[in-house]
Amino acid sequence: MKELVKNLLKKLGVYSFFFRTLYENRLILKSIQCSWRYSRLVKAAKRKPKEEKIRVLFIVSEIAKWKEQSLYEKMEESGDFYPIVGISAWNKQSGLDVEELETVHKRAEAFFDRMGDRHVRTVTCEEGRKIYHDLSEFKPDIVFYTEQWSPCPKQHPFEVSKYALTCFLPYYIPDFGITQIDCHQQVERMSWTYFCLGKSWARLYRRSLCLTCHCNKFVVTGHPALDTFYEQRSRQPQEGYVIYAPHFAFPHPLQQEFYLIGTFEWSGMVMLQYAESHPEVKWVFKPHPILRGLLSKFGVMSKDEVDDYYHRWERIGLACYDSDYQELFLESRAMITDSGSFLPEYGSTGRPVVRLMCEKNKHIPPKAAKNVYDTYYQAHNVKEMNEFLHLIVEQKKDPKKEERLKAVRASGLARYNASDEIIAYLQ
Repeated sequence: MKELVKNLLKKLGVYSFFFRTLYENRLILKSIQCSWRYSRLVKAAKRKPKEEKIRVLFIVSEIAKWKEQSLYEKMEESGDFYPIVGISAWNKQSGLDVEELETVHKRAEAFFDRMGDRHVRTVTCEEGRKIYHDLSEFKPDIVFYTEQWSPCPKQHPFEVSKYALTCFLPYYIPDFGITQIDCHQQVERMSWTYFCLGKSWARLYRRSLCLTCHCNKFVVTGHPALDTFYEQRSRQPQEGYVIYAPHFAFPHPLQQEFYLIGTFEWSGMVMLQYAESHPEVKWVFKPHPILRGLLSKFGVMSKDEVDDYYHRWERIGLACYDSDYQELFLESRAMITDSGSFLPEYGSTGRPVVRLMCEKNKHIPPKAAKNVYDTYYQAHNVKEMNEFLHLIVEQKKDPKKEERLKAVRASGLARYNASDEIIAYLQ
């Protein structure tokens, strides 16, 4: 019967409308249920003895997406919180099999051991299967989600809201204000609080979701990934690195059309050849973690060619494949990128960016971000890229410096110590 109705609605051309309407109404009802649960949890939290620490569980799927280190450390220092990192694997986009997942988890455990962080696995591999654990096993008072993509039912905010407050703090720095990505996903809509980069972003999210969830959840704090730049904003780079950071979202028939910002097809090999011809420059290669797999998956290069490409960069300079890159940013003098989140993140340093432009990127960022991006050196092709590389990298000139610093100050990117703001809000 269900299939008959579905086929009838498709023939009438109204299936998509009915599906979207029912799906949206279901999300709205679930968001309302979450709000009621959070109200009760907040009241219960206020009755909690002050000497009892607040247990905070951070959910992260891979080390390249861990941007909350400064928040974790300040929570631990405060004495009011007991933070734990939960290593998960709920991102269905990754498509990892059990063996690959085990490798990712071991790499994450080694990273968090090095950082001195407490960590647990919220997903384990047993007898060739992924076992997703109920987060209540770890007795959290607050759960921080750092990804919004397809969580398993047990770890979904709708279930977690029955016993813990939930916060959303994205693993990336929101770049273009794409509401489909930034605030319309289920994790974002059903979380108790969403910590926003700045006022422009909070206004955008509130307008987009004003009738579908409680909009008081959008709290302006800045992002912890920018705390290091805020605290050391007057520091001058000693090493003078030049960073090349390519993104994975280049135009290709298999890519998602709504988010195309990459330029690897025309800039990737040219940048490598340029770097090899300028060994006097201290290079840092910081690719998006997904790029390597997609280059071979999409047939842009063979696996051997991809490995050779990465190895050539590693021979030229430093290669950074995790999220522990703040020190490299602080010790750098410029960035060449087609990335999204690095535009505001590196922009907070006030240093020059050669932005490689994808002609299919039609997204208009929030005003505060746009004013900063407009002060970057925008290259639409190889000729323009080479001109800017000659100016910024070789001649070490930066004619847009004052304009850019003014835009960065006005944007508020370097206005907050996000970790302090978040802790104050939670206390």
